[in-house]
Amino acid sequence: MSLPALGFVALALMTSCSMTRPIETWTDDALEVRKLEDREHFDDAAKRYDTLLKTAPNDGLRRWVEFRQAEILREKQQYEEALAGYELVWKTADIDEWGSRAMYQSALLHRELSEADTSFQLLLQTIFKYPNEMSAEIALNEVYRRFEPTPKALDALLGRMAPYLADTMLAGNILFLKAQNQDKNLDDIAAAAQTYRRVYVDFPDDAIADDALWEMTNLYRRVEDWPSVVQNLKVFANNTESSWFVGSYDSEYVNDAIFELGEINMLWLDDFDEAVYWFERFATSYDDTLKAPKALFYAAEARRLQRAEDLHFAALKDLIRRYPKSKWAQKAADRLGEAGARP
Repeated sequence: MSLPALGFVALALMTSCSMTRPIETWTDDALEVRKLEDREHFDDAAKRYDTLLKTAPNDGLRRWVEFRQAEILREKQQYEEALAGYELVWKTADIDEWGSRAMYQSALLHRELSEADTSFQLLLQTIFKYPNEMSAEIALNEVYRRFEPTPKALDALLGRMAPYLADTMLAGNILFLKAQNQDKNLDDIAAAAQTYRRVYVDFPDDAIADDALWEMTNLYRRVEDWPSVVQNLKVFANNTESSWFVGSYDSEYVNDAIFELGEINMLWLDDFDEAVYWFERFATSYDDTLKAPKALFYAAEARRLQRAEDLHFAALKDLIRRYPKSKWAQKAADRLGEAGARP
């Protein structure tokens, strides 16, 4: 979801609870003005924002209007006025989405004006003043990109920043970026693996923990440390959760982990029974995916490599029965035909 879309949602949320009729009317008017802005009717929107500002029901909504006014000025390329408008929002002591977005937009605008030092300082201020807002995460990624050509300086910078962000929502993110830099730019796989592990261990409830474990697994793949790869993949495969209310909320890596466990056991560890287990588990858990018949074909292939002919033929026939129209069923039929066995 884009930042403008998030702001639109945030406006609705700010006024959705216990709304009186005047606040509800103001909000309806504000959303209509926002639509004018989206259609690039900037002059009309600016005039109507001026009216809304005078009647804003609370400080949060007033700051939202001020931010939107600054955005219009930026779109109209009135950059000095836009910067002044953003500053009006972020210079206060308020810690909220509008302040963080205003400061971040100021940083981007100063960069466009070739004022790199000012831009960088504003990015840092966004990170440290608003560490629990989404704009701070985006600013942190921007700092990473700017320093990426000098990886040693980037590593030192992230290391200095980390203690100050230890109790914020960015704590895991900054370590994750540090690990990425250690891996991709400093070519220090051991250090990167250790840092990724810190993210996973220290922030287990953070969404980035799964990303860290997956990246750590990628490092082990590259050096062909298959026991470590298998150990990590099993964490994904066996750490699934579900709820009658929200359904499954497994990691996004679960299905890839299960399939890959089959491949590694078949291709690298020669543990064919284990390979079959994971391929069949994938086909059962994700039976409505295009990859399910492929998993069954690979399970049959594992039986062939195991020289278990009867089990190999049985697996091929099971694939044809379950997915008769798939290309893998045709491959299975061809394999049975070559062996002189009936599908």
